Amino acid sequence: MAETYRLTLAPQPPASGTLTTASPGVSVQAAEGATVTLARSRGAESRAAGVGPLGWVSVASVPASAERLRLTLSREGDEVRVQLVVARKAGDDLLRYEGEVFATPGEWLPLWQPAGGAQETGHRTYSTRRDDDSLWLRVETVAGAD
Repeated sequence: MAETYRLTLAPQPPASGTLTTASPGVSVQAAEGATVTLARSRGAESRAAGVGPLGWVSVASVPASAERLRLTLSREGDEVRVQLVVARKAGDDLLRYEGEVFATPGEWLPLWQPAGGAQETGHRTYSTRRDDDSLWLRVETVAGAD
């Protein structure tokens, strides 16, 4: 029987002693072997798509930026193998990559972080920074899911 997992995606893992107004992330449940696809888009651009037979111009509205993440899970001994496909669009630029990570259930894994994202510890930080360009994944085994 296939195991069931809870996938939690967040801009950063929760830290003790941290106060934040940021969204805690999103959680979904998936069975082993299932594929989960998540997508988001921001902004809009209008583009002329072509001229019809009567001279009409068709204008399409497309997102200014968009991201899609596809995750597929399988069990490998004590770890969970997560195959991922990432597609990101910003303006006319498109980035797509595939990879895999191995997660111990309950562990937070960075899928991507902003450039220069060095971790600082041991002090308080007060800021209005956003972690929109950072994504972490936590895989947990769901007990008793049938």
